[in-house]
Amino acid sequence: MWEKHGLMPSEKYLSDKMDNLINACLIDLINSDNKNLSHSDFETILDKGIDRFNDLHYDTEEKEIIAEKFNDIATIINIDISKRLNIWMYGRVLSTINDLFSQEETNFVGSQIIKCSDCNNTLTQGFLEVEGNIPSYWTIVNCEHCGETNLFPAIGNIKETVFLNCTYVNLFVKAEFDSSLIEQQLKKLKINKKGS
Repeated sequence: MWEKHGLMPSEKYLSDKMDNLINACLIDLINSDNKNLSHSDFETILDKGIDRFNDLHYDTEEKEIIAEKFNDIATIINIDISKRLNIWMYGRVLSTINDLFSQEETNFVGSQIIKCSDCNNTLTQGFLEVEGNIPSYWTIVNCEHCGETNLFPAIGNIKETVFLNCTYVNLFVKAEFDSSLIEQQLKKLKINKKGS
């Protein structure tokens, strides 16, 4: 799991502790099988599993690995615990600020949504303001989850943009870069990134 994120594994005792605590939550879920538990009951089991981790004992990368594992488990049992994980990772204040930023999506006049070509994370280019006579641009971003470089389709008349789950890298005018040229540019960026 560490290699997937390009990270060096934590010390063995800490990696083992993380695995053991995640496995303890999985055992709780397995033991709950055939007990007709409600959605809320499953959330309680996951909450208990998250609470086993003292967030002060882990660095950012370790927290991301832990959160990803819990998110994977929650996805399998069809439960959304993203808000709970954000509070555990960033604290209540930063999590609330993040929620307020995410709500900005509702103010979009339009958007483009793509899936990351590596981790399948949802990436959004939200349009806050449009204006006529602005040329079409291809937009290249990096996924915030895995760092993969991705391409949003070219679109014009966009004056102001916000990105969710990704960070802006560069724009390329469509009139100067047809689809084959922009694909070459994307490959070049990916190769340069791997070489750095």
